[in-house]
Amino acid sequence: MSYSSINTINMSRNNCQLDYLVEVLEECNFDEYSLSGFVFYFSQRISFILPGDKTNIEQDSQEFITNRFNSYLHINKCAELNSQYSTELATSTFVDISRCFTSFAYYLDVELSEDRLNINGEKAETFNPQKNIELSTQDPGEIYKPYDKNELYSKFFYELGKALKQCTSNYREAYAFSALFTTFYSQMDQIGFCEVIQHSFKRPPPFYSVMIDPTNHHLFFDEKGPREVKLIPFQIPLTGFLPNKIIGELVWDQIRLLFFQKGSHETINTELQSYHMLYSEPLLEDYYEERFLPNSSYFLSQKDLISKALDEIKSPNFKMSDEKNSDSKTDLESKFEFIYSILKDNWGFDLLNEGGHCSSQLTFFAYFYYSFILCCIINLEESN
Repeated sequence: MSYSSINTINMSRNNCQLDYLVEVLEECNFDEYSLSGFVFYFSQRISFILPGDKTNIEQDSQEFITNRFNSYLHINKCAELNSQYSTELATSTFVDISRCFTSFAYYLDVELSEDRLNINGEKAETFNPQKNIELSTQDPGEIYKPYDKNELYSKFFYELGKALKQCTSNYREAYAFSALFTTFYSQMDQIGFCEVIQHSFKRPPPFYSVMIDPTNHHLFFDEKGPREVKLIPFQIPLTGFLPNKIIGELVWDQIRLLFFQKGSHETINTELQSYHMLYSEPLLEDYYEERFLPNSSYFLSQKDLISKALDEIKSPNFKMSDEKNSDSKTDLESKFEFIYSILKDNWGFDLLNEGGHCSSQLTFFAYFYYSFILCCIINLEESN
């Protein structure tokens, strides 16, 4: 028996991965529509083998996909759930789901091959990009910053969940229904759908890059079931954008001091994730005075290493100008203003912008703490 088969059996005995994945999203405050839309989309992701997915070269592709699919919800259970729908109801839902995907393709600015054929050898146009549903207030060419992309994906999952509500009543049914949809698009416009959805896998925003990719789910559970130490919701997008090991380890070593009891897995201050960013400033002020400055010699020793690591990636410049450092405001006030400008200009997160999806709030939160730590280090000489 292959390792993945054993892994599937162990997971089925201890925990259904799909259930726990949804539990994670519920802790992030996902609503019912967004949950259903996401698991439907994720079920489609399971059906593709992308670079980095497959590690067992002795296992054929279909067996690999089937085992992975079953580890989230067994295919026999899916067949049972899908048997309840009439052809008319399922077909109507397929049409509305297709409208979600063609709209998504429009905003992603996908260009499809024009010589596609359906199962009857006729020209296929089912998934041609078209603005059937408004998923963003911006034009396709303007959607590139993490905030804008996160809102696009979030609205797409929400609308997808609304379309699924015609047939399905919960996330398990939505996951199973994805298999029925696969049969539909394979007849109507298989190449078009594959091009659309694989394009959407390429560069999802940080929160969804972790949730969509099954190779990242070791962060949530292993062969024994859910991990004992659970991710704090904002860790999901933080994990999605940490650029490399050097920066990642240093930044997280500092951030976790603020959200875990010393020497314990018990969390603290997590309520701040759902508050306006200004509520985090007092916590960071205390950290700066009580932990950062007393250890400034250590951070100064790491400054060149961090600067070099930032230079190797496409990163905002965390070095404050002399003008900002010499104004009449306190050092921390200047830092906060500078960080907010970085968040807005580079990643699209605006302190004055109310609303947005819960995943956007968590991503904003993660970027804010990440930027604060790096800004303190890069400007250490000027602030002392």
